[in-house]
Amino acid sequence: DGYLTAIDILHTSGDPASDDGRPIAPPPTNARHTDALLLSGASTVDTAWRFPLPPGDLAHTPAELLAALNQSTDGRAIEQIEQHLVRSIRTWRPEVVLTQHTNLDSCEPRSAILAAVVMQSLNAAADPTRHIDLANDAGLAPWQVKKVYELLPPGAISGQPAGSAT
Repeated sequence: DGYLTAIDILHTSGDPASDDGRPIAPPPTNARHTDALLLSGASTVDTAWRFPLPPGDLAHTPAELLAALNQSTDGRAIEQIEQHLVRSIRTWRPEVVLTQHTNLDSCEPRSAILAAVVMQSLNAAADPTRHIDLANDAGLAPWQVKKVYELLPPGAISGQPAGSAT
């Protein structure tokens, strides 16, 4: 039907790191994941190696995970992730975005942070007063996404909190 699908993987795990936990170099793209996504119809797959997760990321609270992400970004994790997402949105100009469910109480820590930053980034990508450098330096004008779909947690029904019965 002429649709393009761009996939942006924000977090890597198992990256080579120095003694202080910072990545030594960009890890190689996980070829198996990329190949699987491209074979299933994706037009492009990008991995943002700048936001590595600490080992055992599911055992961390959102605050601990954010602190770990801030260590690898000089305390600017949210700002840099937003900049990355706004750049991707303005580059690809999607009509539809798929993301994690935004019910922060029932999410794993990574999803809780990601859900909030994605929604913030969608608003920033559409705002001509935000990320002006992307418009001026890279020619990436503001872009308004038409629809956002969220992946619901297991057992959830659209319009109802996770775990509630119908």
